[in-house]
Amino acid sequence: MKKYYTLKFTFLSFFLSTGLIAYDNYQVQLMTIVKNNEATVNSLSQQMAYLQDRCSSLELQVSQLKQTLAADRQSNSQIQSNMAAFKQQLGEDKAQMQKTLNTAVDRIANETSKAVSNAVKSSKNTQTSAGGTAATGKFYVYKVQEGATLTTIAKAYKVSVESIKKSNKLKDNTISVGQALYIPKAN
Repeated sequence: MKKYYTLKFTFLSFFLSTGLIAYDNYQVQLMTIVKNNEATVNSLSQQMAYLQDRCSSLELQVSQLKQTLAADRQSNSQIQSNMAAFKQQLGEDKAQMQKTLNTAVDRIANETSKAVSNAVKSSKNTQTSAGGTAATGKFYVYKVQEGATLTTIAKAYKVSVESIKKSNKLKDNTISVGQALYIPKAN
């Protein structure tokens, strides 16, 4: 029986020792898993902290960009407002300049008309010769006054600029003060 108890004790010792070994192995495995999980949690925490910092930085950049965009929009609005005011002023200035120009043209045309009336009263119909500088026909002779242009002269005599140019063999609209021009009589 002693052998039986010895064998039973040996078997029980073996069973307990293997159970403890298995329990120790289980504890070691659990500790390894816990340590690995802690390392993973630490790594994830670090990544999370980095991402939060990065997110904060991006939020700051977005906020700054929004402020810049708002300032640019306000600046563009001011520029558009200024451009509209400049366009309006330009239109008003253009209209005023056209009015002044029309007044000057009318004044010169009136003065030219007076000069034409005086020339008609004092001169006779002129018939140019075949060798003359002007085309043949009936003409007024007009002495160019300061400020007169072919346009104002034509308006005063009620003829076209082209007919004056043709009658005087002019190649362009250039005339000089004191120059004698043949002005065809309007029919």
